[in-house]
Amino acid sequence: MNAIKKRKKVIVPDMEPHWQEQLGSCGPASAKILLQYFKKNWSERILRKICRKKSYGTNIAPLIAGLRRTGATVSARFNGTLDDIKNFLQQKESRA
Repeated sequence: MNAIKKRKKVIVPDMEPHWQEQLGSCGPASAKILLQYFKKNWSERILRKICRKKSYGTNIAPLIAGLRRTGATVSARFNGTLDDIKNFLQQKESRA
């Protein structure tokens, strides 16, 4: 069996693509994309600072703390799936 799974492309309408600006900056870059989805405009540069990015990357605790500083509600799950994210967003939309 082929070890490489074919991934499904996920297209989110009305969002500009964003590419990671620095090596080790995947956490703040991902945070920028998530915040953009919720109509919050934060630069990756500022997110790197408030999430305390190090040369090797960003640890999870400062990333969560940094996101909370933006006013975001944070729910962390290790080994989460795309379905977990979809369910979380649906729950949030049903409460709005």
